[in-house]
Amino acid sequence: MTESEATGLALDAKRELLRHVVATVAYRGGIAVSDAPEDFAGFRINETARTPGEILSHIGDLLEGSLYLVKGEFVHLTSSPERVQRLIAAATAAHLHKIEQLTGRIAKLEEDLAVKARQVHQLELTVREMNKELREARAQTRQAREAHLAHLLKDSRNSSMPPSQDRRKRTRSLRERSGRKPGGQVVTPARP
Repeated sequence: MTESEATGLALDAKRELLRHVVATVAYRGGIAVSDAPEDFAGFRINETARTPGEILSHIGDLLEGSLYLVKGEFVHLTSSPERVQRLIAAATAAHLHKIEQLTGRIAKLEEDLAVKARQVHQLELTVREMNKELREARAQTRQAREAHLAHLLKDSRNSSMPPSQDRRKRTRSLRERSGRKPGGQVVTPARP
């Protein structure tokens, strides 16, 4: 990003902030005086205090001056009630335009959110189906393992299988030891 582009972006951000502040002040000011009585603009607390109409006119000058500053111009303004009304109308229109833009963006976001919600729902259904398949596969595996173990544990002692088919063959003789050495024994001569 070049330096001029960075400066342009910074100015755009400042202008957007200023526009927002101007629109907010105009909108809030309009709310503050919307239900005011007819003689409110000329009400004076004492001789040195400004009237609400003069204060509002001054704020209008500031707002209009800020609009010129946003455009990059500098002007000196004097207050007039007609200009203040025009300025408030223009600021309110700008604020309403921004609201319309935001409403469009909100509608787009709601649409995107609905699409994402449908995708999440579809994923939830897929996960449920896969969990169901997993439970069934585990049950089948458990049954197969139990059947295999039951088959492996059968022998001639707990089933009708003959001893010759036992899987675990005996490696020792069942005869008791006589105490003699294995192999052929010395034979004594026969007696007559």
